Amino acid sequence: MGKPVWMIKTIRDDGSTSNVRVILNYSNFKNSPEVADLIIDLLTTNDSFYTDKKGTITNITPKNVLQFIVNFGTHTAVNPDDTRLTPEQIQNKLNKQFYIADNNQLVVGQSVYDISDIKTVPEIRERLKQYIMDNFHWNIDESGLNSNYLGGDL
Repeated sequence: MGKPVWMIKTIRDDGSTSNVRVILNYSNFKNSPEVADLIIDLLTTNDSFYTDKKGTITNITPKNVLQFIVNFGTHTAVNPDDTRLTPEQIQNKLNKQFYIADNNQLVVGQSVYDISDIKTVPEIRERLKQYIMDNFHWNIDESGLNSNYLGGDL
């Protein structure tokens, strides 16, 4: 059985559209501190559009880039009282929570961080970085996203 594939519609420079095949990839970030740093930077930036490391400004928001890299958003929130799930399923899902709450706080796993603390307190950033490396994985294929969707280097 192969890896799941998404088809993403992209807009070309001439205004036409094309479909890009993106392969899902479940490799984790254990040995990728630079990816964990990128995820944190995408979470904390005030930029309207993502700029890759070559300086190319894309037409995609940092939070949208984030959603392609890792499973991120309010859909990851878990109700610990959900009777449809076993206690083990609830625990597993709680550890994978990753979203920004209405009060501009980041929920990651079972911890909550203030976005400003992530930017200003090195120990909090490092703790978050380690949690990301230990618990999260690529949402899609890095090379497919890098070469086909953004057109540059993450």
